[in-house]
Amino acid sequence: MKNSKYNFFIKKDDKTICFNGWSGKVFSVTHDELDIIQNVLKSSTSQEENIRLTQWLAEHHFLEDENKDESDQILKRNRSEVFDSKYHLILNPTLECNFRCWYCYEQHPDGHMSPITMERIKKYVDRLIEDEKIQQFTLGWFGGEPLLYFDDIVYPLALHFKHTFSKLNLPFSQNMTTNGYSVDREMIKKFDEIDLHHFQITLDGDGETHNRTRNRQGEPSFDKILQNIIDICSYLPESDVLLRVNFTNEIIAKDFTTILEPIPLHIRSKIQIHFQRVWQTFGTSAKSHDDIVRNISGLRDMGFSVVPDNYYTVKRSYRCYADRYNFAHINYDGKVYKCTARDYSDELSVGELADDGIIKWKPNIIEKMYARPNFDNEQCMKCRLLPVCGGPCLQRKLDFNEGISNNICTGNSKEIDLNTFILEYYESVKKSNKILTV
Repeated sequence: MKNSKYNFFIKKDDKTICFNGWSGKVFSVTHDELDIIQNVLKSSTSQEENIRLTQWLAEHHFLEDENKDESDQILKRNRSEVFDSKYHLILNPTLECNFRCWYCYEQHPDGHMSPITMERIKKYVDRLIEDEKIQQFTLGWFGGEPLLYFDDIVYPLALHFKHTFSKLNLPFSQNMTTNGYSVDREMIKKFDEIDLHHFQITLDGDGETHNRTRNRQGEPSFDKILQNIIDICSYLPESDVLLRVNFTNEIIAKDFTTILEPIPLHIRSKIQIHFQRVWQTFGTSAKSHDDIVRNISGLRDMGFSVVPDNYYTVKRSYRCYADRYNFAHINYDGKVYKCTARDYSDELSVGELADDGIIKWKPNIIEKMYARPNFDNEQCMKCRLLPVCGGPCLQRKLDFNEGISNNICTGNSKEIDLNTFILEYYESVKKSNKILTV
């Protein structure tokens, strides 16, 4: 047996947090107990003397077989997860938006999904079902602002797919990325009818900073959006909201425990906070580290769940949902994309949906994307952070291979360091009562 290269040990007060990046297992021990564990990890004699501890550490991958290539098992898990039978389809009803946020990467041309494209999408999903390629289906709504065409596009398509998968007894779920401005009580009732229960909604700081960015010709939106989030969580059964906070250094310096205090205590468990840096301000993260940690700790104490950092991942061997083979993103005009974080130009499209419901992929594009894992390169495979990083996303790999980018590593996008992430991850696991005991 050998000490896993993905083991990390972080001292905190009178304890040490022990974390394995491959298994995602985490626990704490006293410093004296750590000495015993460290001896077992590095000494074959100690392993024989502490056989039960040795077996426990091996079970949770802190110890690995001497002949096992730990990087190879990440490659294998990647192939299994990337090519699984869960299908994820994201639809843009429109690219129009009722806001014009200064940092948005999208153009917002007029236009929305036509009845012809809606029928093509139905045929596409029917073909997936007929070919028995899927055992679970997730439908995502994106844009633009999808609620601008809720009654005309979202509601009828969602209802159709709900009935389709219900008849087949196949798991079906939906989510929507929306600015949340257009939500009202009647719409919430319709959300429930179509089983739309999961939302990502964004705030840009407190009322002052948010309203400077997200407004309709100067009309403020912060109070209305915050109330709509409260209404969704209060009146929609089984709902949850990923509350994304887009931030700059100015915004993250604010006290979000005060900003989000109006959210009632009894629904805070349904809201997960995700701090996401505005992409034009990448490179200034060192200045905001302490503010992020302060806000994460305060919000968790208030009863919210908090995503420590979008850079790190646990027990997932790919970076983004768009990296999976069974994923497609169909724009309102029928053009197909893989990345949801780029503009919808003809150049970036990877295919187009035809009348018969078949995606006509660009030549060799799928082979180029999925022949090898995105992280199958010397730099990533040697890195100890690989299992908590997931490697580059599909788009970054393509940009690197085509010479558009000169760096395959995604490390420059992280907001907090690894030690802070492990400590925050430990706190979140402890809160869920899933901490290991040695």
